[in-house]
This record gives sequence, structure tokens and C-alpha cells, in this order.
Amino acid sequence: MTSESPRLEDFAAAIVYVQAGSRISNAFEEIFDHVSEKKGFFTKGSVLDDMHLDFDSEQNLIHGWKNLSAAPLMTAYFAYGIALQPRRSLQPDGIRSKESLPIENSIFLCLGVTSKREMKLLEEHANNCGSGWQYFAFGANSIIATFKPLKDILMEPEAFAGTMKSWIDQAVPEILPVISIMQKQAAT
Repeated sequence: MTSESPRLEDFAAAIVYVQAGSRISNAFEEIFDHVSEKKGFFTKGSVLDDMHLDFDSEQNLIHGWKNLSAAPLMTAYFAYGIALQPRRSLQPDGIRSKESLPIENSIFLCLGVTSKREMKLLEEHANNCGSGWQYFAFGANSIIATFKPLKDILMEPEAFAGTMKSWIDQAVPEILPVISIMQKQAAT
């Protein structure tokens, strides 16, 4: 710890950081609200474990998630966000899984689960999504995810939330059959 007094640069950096964080938070909250307005498995509003924005420094993720109401599935969630250098920072189980992650900074959407039984179901039915979806296991977490290059989105950064919402509208119909099949199997 240092006992130095803050300098002008320190205050300037803090102001820039807070303003940027606020703008990013607003964009992610807009995306979260959009997901919350979806029908079916997407519950209105927010529940305790939902998160509109989370910074995961260890995995280089800026992401949010919405828990799904898909009984008897208990741990299903939908996530969205930015993965910086996914192949380097994300550590899925298995070399082949890691090689199928993008190298470049990407935006992503995913359907995930965290219980062992639901992880088996997701792995079993991951191929029922569109061709852009891939299955990944991360220890106590399994997901099917789709990625797009971040650089394409950042060409118009003020359109980030709108672009993500449009992509979500296209992706949700692709994951609904997987959720339905998993529900049926979990009920038996």
C-alpha cells in the first residue's frame, strides 16, 4: 500500500473508469431487461441469482445471466456477454473443447446448467441446437454457446445493446427445443 496522495491523472482515470462502467452497465441492463421480457422459460424481472452484469477478471468475461423457469430443471440459465481471448482465458474440460473456442475477442450467448444430472442432459442434447452452437464443460458447469467476433460489434459501439438483443431474438428459438427435451427427460 502506498501513502502517496492522488494526482490529477489518478482522478482523471477514476472519472473515465466510472463513466465507462456506468455506460457498460446501462447496456447490459438493457440486454437483461430484454431477456426478462422473453416468454416461456424466461421469468419476468429478476430473481436473487440473476446478474445483469458481472466482471470476471480471471476468465476475462464481461457477462450477465438470467436463471430460467424450466421445472423440473433447477439450474438452467441463459447468459450473454463478452469473452476476451476465449481460447486463452476459458478453460473447458478437454483439449478438443478448448480448440473449438474462438481465438479473438468475442461476444457470446449460452445456455448453461450446473447440476450433474442436468449437465448430462445438456451434453446429450447439445446437437439439437443450430450449427453455430457448441458444447463445453467447465468442471461444475456445462454450457452450449455461440460466439461472434467482438470487432464486428465494436464498429458501432453505441449499437451494442441493440445488436445483442437482435441476436438473442434469433438464438432463443434455437435453444427452446433443447430446454423442452431436457425438461421431459428430467421429469422421468
